[in-house]
Amino acid sequence: MKAARILALLVAAALAAFLVWSATRPEDGETPGPGTPSGVPAWSIEGPGSPVQGTTATNGGPRRGVDPPPPPPPVLPAGTPVAPGQEVALDLPWKPGTGPQRFEIVDTQIERDKASGARNEFQHTQRVTVEVLDRADDGALRIRLTVDSLRHQVLLPDGRSWDFDSIVGDAGGLLEDPDFGPGMKATLPLLGKPLEFRLDATGRVVDADGVEAWRAAFLDAAEGLHRSIRAAAPTTSLVIGTWTEYLFPPLGGGKLRAGTPRPFQLRKPLLPPWEMSWKGTLDATHDDADAFRVEATAAPVVERGPGADSDVSAGIAKIQAVHGKDAYRAAWRYARNGVPGLLEAQIDAKFEVWVSRGGAPDAKGEVQYSPTYGEVVRRAVIRRTFPVPAVK
Repeated sequence: MKAARILALLVAAALAAFLVWSATRPEDGETPGPGTPSGVPAWSIEGPGSPVQGTTATNGGPRRGVDPPPPPPPVLPAGTPVAPGQEVALDLPWKPGTGPQRFEIVDTQIERDKASGARNEFQHTQRVTVEVLDRADDGALRIRLTVDSLRHQVLLPDGRSWDFDSIVGDAGGLLEDPDFGPGMKATLPLLGKPLEFRLDATGRVVDADGVEAWRAAFLDAAEGLHRSIRAAAPTTSLVIGTWTEYLFPPLGGGKLRAGTPRPFQLRKPLLPPWEMSWKGTLDATHDDADAFRVEATAAPVVERGPGADSDVSAGIAKIQAVHGKDAYRAAWRYARNGVPGLLEAQIDAKFEVWVSRGGAPDAKGEVQYSPTYGEVVRRAVIRRTFPVPAVK
């Protein structure tokens, strides 16, 4: 392709488990170098940079000097720091009878093509309601989650921006935008449709009900749209991977001795059947009678999962994740008393995805490969938004 560009795939079915994917092609004849992966400063995200100069279209009209959406403010550690060797109870912090609890999730992500330096910036905000339904004899829980509204903000390398909030509605014909309107049209029918997550006694999500209803609603709305939109229809693995990270990380239950972390793993679909597996450790950092805080650090590995190649993954000859130190760092703080459950969380990640796609053969019949090198910097912040009645 003559101009380097970044194509972002919004995985709309997950409603903010959007995976920004670099499908950039270098200039003809250009051989991009991967550069040296850099480490991740603790609890930081790359700044938004200087305002874009030039004429851009927003809400149907021209604007100059568009600023990208700022990352959400960080979640500061709260509570009493643990002493080395201190035992912290990680029993399931969600209790039947609580709800509705409401949360706001702000997920900011920047992707950069390392060959051209072009970058996309995204911010996806969700407001959700959580209700703890019941607990089985074996300790397992059922938790209902409903996405009430969402906002998606985009700033592209050419300065074009897009900002849609479902609370405001289709102001200025935003849904007619050819790049982002189709995906949002397919996503909006999912609002208000509940999912029910089943957690075992250790807090691990083992299944989710309601995904088929989500999938059917998405595909109905996506009928006639491009196949890449339909390929983003919700799946159980995508839904579980998204909400496991935001609200239901695998704590493991029981007691955890501070300074002796336990294994942590999080799997999230990337470009099906390819998955990103974050592998690392989970440790307790703060503990009080009414709340505790845990922290995970992990590194990414791209692995092939079950199933055939999809429209967006076909042609990939090789794909790998490249990262520096502490590529993934996350913390979740839970209340034990009053209104048990998640209080706040923060997820920071910085990594690269290198992809080689097979192309047409040359004159000698040898397949020509097109490499791309994409860098992703991400911060997600989850906060309970207002008090709710205590457990009865």
